[in-house]
Amino acid sequence: MIQVVCAQAETITREFPARNGQKLVIDLSIGADIKVVGWDENRIQVKVNSEDADDYDMRFIRNSWGLKIEAAYLENRGAHKGEVEILVKVPEVFDLELKTLGGDIRLKDIEGDFRGKTLGGDLKFEDLRGYVEMATLGGDVEVSDSELDGQVKTLGGDVEFEDVRGNVQARALGGEVRYDNYRPREDVDDRDWELMEEERGEYRQERRPTQRRGPAFEMYEERPSRSRNYHFEFEYPDADERFDRDRRPVKIEKMGGDIHLPDAPDGAELKTMGGTIEIGHAGALVIATTHGGDIRIEEAEAGVKATTFGGDISVNLEDNGRARRESELVSYGGDVVLYVGEDMDFSIEVELAYTRNHSEQTRIVSDLPLEIEESREWVREDGVEKRYLYGRGKLGNGRHKIRIRSVNGNVYLRMR
Repeated sequence: MIQVVCAQAETITREFPARNGQKLVIDLSIGADIKVVGWDENRIQVKVNSEDADDYDMRFIRNSWGLKIEAAYLENRGAHKGEVEILVKVPEVFDLELKTLGGDIRLKDIEGDFRGKTLGGDLKFEDLRGYVEMATLGGDVEVSDSELDGQVKTLGGDVEFEDVRGNVQARALGGEVRYDNYRPREDVDDRDWELMEEERGEYRQERRPTQRRGPAFEMYEERPSRSRNYHFEFEYPDADERFDRDRRPVKIEKMGGDIHLPDAPDGAELKTMGGTIEIGHAGALVIATTHGGDIRIEEAEAGVKATTFGGDISVNLEDNGRARRESELVSYGGDVVLYVGEDMDFSIEVELAYTRNHSEQTRIVSDLPLEIEESREWVREDGVEKRYLYGRGKLGNGRHKIRIRSVNGNVYLRMR
């Protein structure tokens, strides 16, 4: 059934029968805000609030899988200048596919499969459960009190996670990513990851709940679909990746801006083209790279591979009694400060290079006795003359391996 409404009034209200497990599609060729909320009713309620909404029409299309809402400008009409807001209430377990040309998308109290994009608005998600694949061009992303897998993406905005559980990744090209109590889930099995990897091929895997409530994905059946709407390229672990399959590190890659991560229990892979990287606690391997900023890790229980081009590095290594691990800290143009415990077993190698035009000679300052060796001759490398300072030391049985490299910077080894 199709209903066509020429939007002449300020408010439009429509209701349609629905049930858990169906789908809502909103495809807007106009700029409008979309808000979808779950409720304990077997029906969909749609309210459209608009100012001077007489230059577009709206279509409501019912079918076997749910409801589709379309809106487009009428011919020979100028661009709509008033505000348009679409408020929708759906059953609590419902899939969503949303597109708007310049408004916010807000979702709350729903379990399902969420996909879509907005060209210029914010994304705000609260109390969601399921799978998400959403993007905004120029807006911010906020996710709170949710359990999600998938990805959110912004080009030009910030991303903020608060009280979020699951394997959902954030990409902010040009903005900041902030985490507060983010907990990657460890109970995603290999089949779940294989299904998500299939989205990169011919089929998109849609997850539809078979029960009204319950832990995300524990009672889901998989139904392949040839729909390619809002497809993104994902980066998922391969079988031969250096991480264990039961660990899902936080992955953040940005074109510029700071990265602040209070907790990374399963480790992290972080990269920014220009900004500071800060981690409060890391329970597994951290790989951090910045092309213009500092790297600071307050507590690292596993290996750290940190590289900065033009900043300082500060890492506090903790010994959690796990198996042998390796760390490598590299700074091109900054200092490296490493804190270790007196009861730790590790061996360390330090390599400092300083160029002839550097204002002063670099140095190694260590609370641990080191064997120091300095080159006497200048060596030309990549068109620059350098001299080197080496340091080697060992504490206990030397089980953990640490390597530090710096160019025109100092190294400080501190015992706690």
